[in-house]
This record gives sequence, C-alpha cells and structure tokens, in this order.
Amino acid sequence: PEVEKTPTVLESKHLFPEGHEGYPCVYKPEYKQLVYEKIYTCTCCKKEFSSYKIFQSKLVSSKPMRYDLRNEYNDFQLEWYEVLTCPHCLFSMFSEYFNMPRAMDRELINMRLQPLRDSVKLDFHAERDIDFVFAAHYLALVSAESMIDSESLKLRLWSNLSWLYEDVRDAEMEHTACLKAAGLAESIYESISMN
Repeated sequence: PEVEKTPTVLESKHLFPEGHEGYPCVYKPEYKQLVYEKIYTCTCCKKEFSSYKIFQSKLVSSKPMRYDLRNEYNDFQLEWYEVLTCPHCLFSMFSEYFNMPRAMDRELINMRLQPLRDSVKLDFHAERDIDFVFAAHYLALVSAESMIDSESLKLRLWSNLSWLYEDVRDAEMEHTACLKAAGLAESIYESISMN
C-alpha cells in the first residue's frame, strides 16, 4: 500500500530565513531503498530515537565530484538523510555526531532550540519530503552554533543547503546559501596556520 503523503513540516515559524518558500510535493520514495532504520542516542538530550542510516556501500557515483565538492549518486542524494533530528529535543546534526560524543555546550544548545520547539512541528512518521530535509538542516545550523567545530559544520550545512535549493530550482536561495558557504570557507582558510 502507498504511504499517505502529508507534509512533514506542519509548522515552521522562525526557522526558515527570509526568501525560503515551501516546496510542497517533493518526495523521493526511491531513496528509502538505500537507507535502513537504526536506533540512535541523542548527543544532546541522551534519549533514544529511531532514524535512518545510509547504506554507504550501496551508493554508486553517477558523476565525478563537482567543482563545489558535491557528490552525486544514482537514485540518491546524501543531503536527504545525512542530517538527523532528535524528535525529543530537535537537536540536529550530521549522523556521525550521534555515534560518538563530541564537545558541545548542551545547555546553550537547549536554550537556542527551546523557542523553536514551540513553533516548529515536524511529523517524523509521514513520508519524508524536501521541507523536512530543509528543516533538519536549519535546525542543525542552530545546533552547530554551540559546537566546538561550529564553522566547519556550518560550511557543510550551507553547502548542502545550496545543493537542495539547486534541486528545487530556487536560484535566489541557492545563491544566498552559496555565499554563506563561501564566506565560511574563506574564514576557515584565513584562520588556519599552515606553511
């Protein structure tokens, strides 16, 4: 039986930046064949939840890595599943941050996420759509603010967002996300001391 397709972001006040529009009816059910369910423990609130892990060994590159470091695969895009969101506290981050403890200010992350818990309502049981993916990335940007490797995390997230906006053909938001990523890359480059 076909899964009922209902919006997964039920409410999203104060999460998305100006210029971000809703992108209804963008689903990728074929991506589910390259992920599997796994139990994670949230790095922030320490509660368990079920989410997805990517079958990395089953990914087949469709093209060489692009100039902007985007990897493209047959019938799959990493951006749809590489950021996890805890349904209990909304802490969101790349999946590897749920596998091992990382330095972070949990109290500050909770303080930053608290106002969003009242206004962002995600449906974790509906079929994943692009709005859920965008929400996970923007929640991860909030979470990244209080992590030790904040700038490199935000660079990865803004890069992903630029590719997601490219996929939905929102050129203005793609450009905005690209500029954010480029600014962070420049900042990181200037702060590294290498000979």
